[in-house]
Amino acid sequence: VHVEIKADMDIMKAHDLMDNIEKDFRVEKGIELTIHMDPIDFSSENVKEANKVVDCVIKTYKDITYHDLRITNGEQNINVIFDLVIPHRYDNEQIKDIINNVKNSIKSINNKYSVVIKIDRPFI
Repeated sequence: VHVEIKADMDIMKAHDLMDNIEKDFRVEKGIELTIHMDPIDFSSENVKEANKVVDCVIKTYKDITYHDLRITNGEQNINVIFDLVIPHRYDNEQIKDIINNVKNSIKSINNKYSVVIKIDRPFI
């Protein structure tokens, strides 16, 4: 499980939060979780803007989501990096098409964006 937290959150508080989430799932649902913590800089205007753009593009797909969005600023480009969660029913060719469409759509909104996508598959 990925849990996005504020990048400036105290690491001990974040760890305690993750422990509590894991415990709640174990006690209430009988599910043993391992949590991957994704620190996100929610205060950055550049991250907020990139998130709006990516959200606008991804919401056109009814069963695809994304997480772990971050950016790195270059001199000429802004790298927009995120994980795209694509259901198992999509084959490799369809995934390639989706990636190309997402990248092109994002670039058409802001031509300074250079998009880097990692593919995730849902666990269920």
